[in-house]
Amino acid sequence: MLAIVALAGAPALALLGGFALPSFDAGWLRPDAALAVALIVSALAVAGARGFVAGLAAAGMVGFAVALLFLLNGAPDLAFTQFSVEAIAIVILLAIVGRLPFRQWDARTGRQRLRDGAIAVGLGVSATCVLFAVLAMPFDVRLSDYFRAASVPEAHGRNLVNVILVDFRALDTLGEISVLGLAAVAAAAVIAGVRRRMSEKGA
Repeated sequence: MLAIVALAGAPALALLGGFALPSFDAGWLRPDAALAVALIVSALAVAGARGFVAGLAAAGMVGFAVALLFLLNGAPDLAFTQFSVEAIAIVILLAIVGRLPFRQWDARTGRQRLRDGAIAVGLGVSATCVLFAVLAMPFDVRLSDYFRAASVPEAHGRNLVNVILVDFRALDTLGEISVLGLAAVAAAAVIAGVRRRMSEKGA
């Protein structure tokens, strides 16, 4: 809890300490209004869930809404990774962690739940202010101009998106592939365990 409070407070102090939040055009938010509502409703469902399965399902809704946000804002590779990992994580948690002896209901008092909710809201507001401050800054075209100029002579490719994914940010792409690979291995292990258990019961 203290780590989350510190994570929320550090950016807020940076903004209040001289890095003022500039004005910006909020017109870009309009196409994502439905997703914003879905995220808010899903987050409230997570906070209000009393059981493990209900909380897990609500958290999955948050993850899928974030993936849709990535997809609508021009990051299909990141959205695909988010979709895959979110779906497999829900299956794994329901198949394995759901069988562990967790409490069926949340044992926190109303005051504790209110405190935790306030901390979560503070973290979200702090991250949102930092994001708005970054978006309000003038766009630096030096990196995009470099990719455009160096794609053919250095990477020998004319598809700029593929060149960026495979050559200029190859380690990042390798990391995404590793995440998908680990998720697939975990899913295969869960399926193998279920099949083994079913065969033992049948025998």
